Amino acid sequence: MTGRAHAHDEECAGLFAEWLRYYPITQEDAFSLNDQLVAERECEMLARQLRAIGCDPMTLLAVRAQEWDAAEDDDDEDTTAPGA
Repeated sequence: MTGRAHAHDEECAGLFAEWLRYYPITQEDAFSLNDQLVAERECEMLARQLRAIGCDPMTLLAVRAQEWDAAEDDDDEDTTAPGA
């Protein structure tokens, strides 16, 4: 991430959502080599665009993972039986 402050906006969110579509393909062996190479190229292009506006996709992914973990923890707390 760059040293300047960045307010995440629709452009950032859209680029990250697109990056997030491709990123899992680069991490899974279940996809063909060609699919992985295409996904890797797309991820790099989108990552460059994100960095140009002050974002880092891996930082955004870490933040998103924390949000998913927190939501999962909240779901676990809601599994108690009624009246318990």
